[in-house]
Parts: sequence; C-alpha cells; structure tokens
Amino acid sequence: MIVGVIGTGTMGRGIVLAFAQAEGYEVCLYAAEKKRVQGAEKKNCTGIGKRVGKGKITKEKAEEILGKIKTGTK
Repeated sequence: MIVGVIGTGTMGRGIVLAFAQAEGYEVCLYAAEKKRVQGAEKKNCTGIGKRVGKGKITKEKAEEILGKIKTGTK
C-alpha cells in the first residue's frame, strides 16, 4: 500500500517514518517547495541515524526504511 503525506513539518515527518517502518507500506512525502522536502529528508536521515547509533536498529534496516520514502513537490 502507498500512503501519501502532504507537509514536511514535525507531524508529517513522524507519520512518514511510522508508515515507512511498518511492513507493507511505501510512503510519498510532498511539499510545495523543494527546500522543505530536502530539509525533511535530512531530518529523517538524522533521526534514523541516531537509532542506528544507539543500536536500536541495524544500518540495513535503516536503509530499508529510508528506501520506502519517496518525495516530491507535485
């Protein structure tokens, strides 16, 4: 199943990560401006990286999660 999220604020990023971590979902994150999408991608990578650093998930699992997230402006 594909889930679409419009908005890159704290809530939007949280929803995206929650679905990306669940089995069977891919997520599309949209915002009106490319810089907002890029900022959200960076924050998601940082957040997932912290979980890897703490040993909560493996690097492979982190890559899998981030790979399920697609972004766009349209």
